[in-house]
Formats: sequence, structure tokens, C-alpha cells
Amino acid sequence: MDVDDKPVQSESCSRVSLIDTESSWLRALALILIKLRLQAIHAEVRDFFDLGFMWFSFFHRSLFMARLHHPEERLRMQPSLILAMFSITTLAKSTREGPDGPGRKRALMYAEAGQSMLQQSIISQSMDPTMAQAALILAAFEAYPHSDHASHRFANALQNLDTIIQAFQLLALDVNDERASIFIPGQIPLLANDSDEVLSVRPIKADTSPTDSSSRGQALAKWAPEPAWPLQWTPAEIRQDELRRMCWIASSMAGHLSQFRSMTGQRPIDFYMAKPENVSSRRPRMTF
Repeated sequence: MDVDDKPVQSESCSRVSLIDTESSWLRALALILIKLRLQAIHAEVRDFFDLGFMWFSFFHRSLFMARLHHPEERLRMQPSLILAMFSITTLAKSTREGPDGPGRKRALMYAEAGQSMLQQSIISQSMDPTMAQAALILAAFEAYPHSDHASHRFANALQNLDTIIQAFQLLALDVNDERASIFIPGQIPLLANDSDEVLSVRPIKADTSPTDSSSRGQALAKWAPEPAWPLQWTPAEIRQDELRRMCWIASSMAGHLSQFRSMTGQRPIDFYMAKPENVSSRRPRMTF
């Protein structure tokens, strides 16, 4: 083998290893985003939450940002989730551009990179339920206008989300909980009454990040409305309810697509998450 070929082969192997190694996601992000610094990643994620899109209201912002700032916790986060967030924020910032503007192309690059990392996690069996959160954001991206926007892309993205939800049985998180709502075909749905735990919206600390010194950033960090969370809940309980909220939103997205396909004369997609009999879950604490 020619000596001149060795550096090229070494570089190629290193790029593959960056994607394959779960603990090296920050280096993979730096490669894809041209050595984007960690501080810039934090700022981009804050911009994602500042958008306030209803479809992404299932996140507990403070808990997510705390994990992102923690040097060990962030290594266990799904890299596809971060890239999915980048795709949304970049697309939102490029609203004044034409369909082929640089911002929209960059947003599409983030989305496709996130989808690629999502598939890589499946292939390497480095799977966890937060993959569904990444898949939902990527599905939402396909619902918004971009240079390659097409209805079949949105349908495919929702089918990917549906597959992940089914694989982790996220609709049946509370199957052994007597407070769970049950939907049996041909019978009246059994809705649990847990009204004693209904919460109201209150202003809460939105972000613990110390890196945003701008007046706008300080104002957003001080107070921001978000769905209420019980103060006594542990991080594990919060993450469980994040998944419940996400599943309700995902089912709503599937319903919107089914309605659109029906109105346009297309055959509805047989989504697992759209079947009430597959749901055995407590109602999420999502009061606005």
C-alpha cells in the first residue's frame, strides 16, 4: 500500500469510530458542526426552548439544561436529540430566507445528521427512551417548510417515531398502576380520576445556565411559563412524565396526519400510537 494513502485511511477510520462510540458524542458534534464549542451548544439549546413550540412542551427545561451542563450526564444524552434541536432552531432563524437559503440548508443538514445518528443508535443497540424525544422533534421538523419538504417525509418520520414508541412500550408506562386510563375496544373507556393532583401553571425558574449575560437572556432565565411540575417529584419521576406528555403529543401528531391524508384522498397510516387499546397510561401533569 502506498505510504501516502495511510493518513486518508486513518482519518476515515477515526470518523467512523466517532459515530460508533456512544461516549464521544461531543467530538462527533464538533466534527459535524465544524468544531462548535460547548458554550455555543448550550446557547442553541436555550434558543430551542425559548421558541416555546407546543409540540416540544413535554420537556422539563431546567432538568434538561442541568444534565447538559453536567460533564458526566451529558455524555449519556442522545446525540440525535441535540442535533434535532439544532435543526428546529436553525430553521426558525431562517424564516426570512428563500427555500434554498443557507440557513434552511444547514437546518436540513442537522436534521439528516440527527436521523443518521438515531439509526446508528438503533444499529449499535445503544437505545434508550429519549430516542423517541429525538424522533418526535425530527418528525416536527418535517412538518415545517424546508428545501426538501414533502408529505411523505413527515409520514416516514412519524412512522420512525411510532416504531420507537412501540419498541419501548411507552404507551404502557403505567400498565400496573390502578390510576392508569384503559381503553378496551368496544367498551366504554375507563378514565382514572386523579383530580386531587391537578396542578396550576406558575412562573418557575426556567434556566440555571450562567453563560447568557445578555439582558434578553437574563430576563428569560429569571421567569418563564411552562407546564407545571410537582415540586416533590424526583428527576426519575419527572422523566417518566416527560415520556407520558411526549406520547400524548405524538398521538396528536399522528391524528393530524391521518386527518390530512383522509381529506386528500390518501389511505391513513396504521399507527400503533393512534390505537386507544394500546394506551395504559396515567394522564400527564400537563396543565396550561
